Amino acid sequence: VIQLTSGFSNFFGATQTIALDKTFRFNSSINAAASRFVMVNPQQLRKSITSHTLVSTPAVSLLATADSTFSAVTKVLERICQLAEHGASVYLLARFRFDLPDRNEVGELQRRFPNMSIKTDSIHASKGKEADYVIVLGMGQGKHGLPSEMLTHPLIESLLPPREAHPFAEERRLFYVALTRAKHRVYLVANMARASRF
Repeated sequence: VIQLTSGFSNFFGATQTIALDKTFRFNSSINAAASRFVMVNPQQLRKSITSHTLVSTPAVSLLATADSTFSAVTKVLERICQLAEHGASVYLLARFRFDLPDRNEVGELQRRFPNMSIKTDSIHASKGKEADYVIVLGMGQGKHGLPSEMLTHPLIESLLPPREAHPFAEERRLFYVALTRAKHRVYLVANMARASRF
């Protein structure tokens, strides 16, 4: 619940804030894109993060494709192969696990690209983790899109804290997590006929 963070002193009394405002994970270009995106929400906690690694070129790319997930990921991995050092790590992330390649497909990708370490996760499970490169899948619209437009049952909704006024505020923070798992570059894969509003 974001209110426990944003209103911490209201719940727990007098506090002192120490800003953790420098990152050694993602570069300045990813930082700029991710921060600009999440700060669209006026109720988002304001913080200014600086990146240890400064770059002057874009580090978030969009692959607009109608290909299957496997074909799209293969195209991105071919591109990463041209840029990456031997042993680079690649993280395939999605809002829902069913948008990720299955175990056999990941095995096939690993055989095709033996110079890289390839792993998959849901965005939720990726919190606290990192990789050299991130590929975000499932960038569609609707119930199982990103943002997810899944409706919460009214009974469950009544037990939850009030929703934030900004649309998809929590999903926006989740997408920020996906963007900031990458050290060097993020690739967003989307079918533009039904692309995510993000």
